[in-house]
Parts: sequence; structure tokens; C-alpha cells
Amino acid sequence: MVRHALLEGGHRIVAAEQGAEGYAAALFGVPLSLHALRRRLACTPVHWGDAVFHLAVTLAEASVPADGAGRADHGPSLSPMPAAFAGEAPCRGDAWARRYRADMAKAAALLRAITIDHVALAWQPVVHAGDDSILYRECLMRVFDHGRDVLPIAELLPSIERLGLMRALDDYMVSRVLDELEASDDVVLGVNISAQSALFDGWWVAIAERLRAAPALAARLVIEITETAPCPSISHAVSFVAGLHALGCRVALDDFGAGYASIRQLLALRPDIAKIDQSFVARTGSSSHEQDVFRRIVGLAATLAPIVIAEGIETDSHRDLAEQAGAAWQQGHHWGRPSAVRPWRAAPRWGRETAFH
Repeated sequence: MVRHALLEGGHRIVAAEQGAEGYAAALFGVPLSLHALRRRLACTPVHWGDAVFHLAVTLAEASVPADGAGRADHGPSLSPMPAAFAGEAPCRGDAWARRYRADMAKAAALLRAITIDHVALAWQPVVHAGDDSILYRECLMRVFDHGRDVLPIAELLPSIERLGLMRALDDYMVSRVLDELEASDDVVLGVNISAQSALFDGWWVAIAERLRAAPALAARLVIEITETAPCPSISHAVSFVAGLHALGCRVALDDFGAGYASIRQLLALRPDIAKIDQSFVARTGSSSHEQDVFRRIVGLAATLAPIVIAEGIETDSHRDLAEQAGAAWQQGHHWGRPSAVRPWRAAPRWGRETAFH
């Protein structure tokens, strides 16, 4: 199936190898762009009897300019070799096989929804508690099947990450947000990507080209790195964040204090924004100790990132506590539930937009 897709796209296969970790092919000449080929291979379902599965695809482009010049003046460059498989290593045994099949069923449902356009985008504002100004609006995915939710997206993502398919999903979401930014010239939007995608390789070619060609667009984009899975390489992630900064984007580290988002990551990545995981706010009602923990983690984040956002603000008491702790920028149902309505296109506009400085 892989060889057929490559040959059908007009590629010349100069080397091919099938090993324990997958199938690898070296190509010469690319009539069909790597970006189009990558999407096609990842999003096209493979049928094997009654089963449906998708391929985790890693592609990179290696080229030597005719004049020998480097890419120093052209922003982030591609890795000359494909990245290692970002998902979970296959194991033996029935338990792993059952989970794999369950994961792939969820992935197939999500990718099918994307293919038939049953995905909606919802937006939630990040608001200043003092003056109601809006820093940016985060994009959230809603997946539908026959008019109803397929699965809560939070239940889908761990499966997608284990299968190594997050790159395809993140590419789709970032591209959708860029489309929205191009349609509205006065809104700042944020989009989540997995830590598995924090690597400048072939998946980012088309996006980087769009941002490089439109610096004003890049200045209104916030990339939120969500570490629900471990970052494959801190050094690559550092280069990735530096590349986004060079393009003019802002970077946020999401869910700080939970999962894999740690002090080490904040120190290494130097993001513009640290978002405090909502679990810290949720626990503040249980004891004064938990309130003190929340204040301390806000203070720690503030020493490592210029902007701190408290997530999970649901009540007036949450708002006041976060503001007193030093987290004036806040996100949660108190300030607005995720909505498919684009308030920046409506009149009068809700709240006041602000700009990064």
C-alpha cells in the first residue's frame, strides 16, 4: 500500500527497507509535495479485513543548495533525517494488542471525522481579571458523528499520541487556525500542539512557509505546547521554540505543574507564557494549604515566564484568588465557555483585545 501510494504520486523509490519498527523508503524527486504525501498517507485509512487503521508517517526533506549556501537567513531548517517514531513502542501480549485496537478505533473515527468535515472549532478567551481585556482566544476541537459527539477529545488524544498520529492532527489544527487568522486581521488566536510535535521537520514545512511569508500573521499566533506525552527531545524542543520565535510567534507551555510540564521545561524552552494547570485552582477550595500551594506555583511560573495564565477559573472566588496570587490573566468558564461563535466577527465586540508587548 505504501509503495503504491508513493509510485502513484510520481515518486522514484531509490531505496526501501522494512524492519521491526516499520517501513522506510528513500525517494528521489518529489512531483507530489512531501506535505501532500504525508497527509495522504496518514489520513487515508488502510483496510485489512474488517479492521481499519492509519499509518504514522515521518518524512523529512534533505537537499543541498546548488550554491552551497545555508538556510541561516530563512528561519528554521529541517532535520536531514526523519524523526524517531514519536508514539509508544509496540509490545507483545494480548493486553497491548487489545489496547492498540481500541486506540486505533478512536483514531480512525477522529481522522474520518476530519476527512468528512465533521470537526468544529470552539474558542475560549484568556481574559485579564482587572479590565476584561483579551490576550488571545484558544482554539478547541469538537468532533461530531451523525450530529453528535464521537468522543470527548480528552479521551481521544492519549490514543492518538500512543499511535504516533499526533503530528497529522496538529498539522490539521494549526492549519485551520491559520486560515482563521487570515480571515480576520485583528484577532490573536492560540492552538494546542502535542509535545510530540515540538520538532521542526517535514510536518512543519508548509506552516513555516505561511508564517514566514506573513509576519503579521505569525505575530497573532500563540502555539501552546501541551505535555500530555513526554517531549521526545528537549534539545529539539528548544530549537523548535527558538524557530517559532524567529518566525514571530508566541509560545505557551500548557498545564504547568502537571504531567510532563516541569520546571526543567520552563527553564529550557523559555516560553512567553506559562499556563497553570487547572487542577491547582480546583483544589484551592479544600484547604488553606492548597491555596498556598497555588500561590507558590504561580510565583514560581512568574519567575520563569513573562506571562502567567491561571486555567480552570470557574467562580468569583477563583478569580479573586488567582488575581491576588499574581495571575491576572485567566481562563475558564467564569470568563466564557468554549463556543463556536466567533465574537471578533460580531458587533459589538465582547471585551477588548489587547496586544503582546
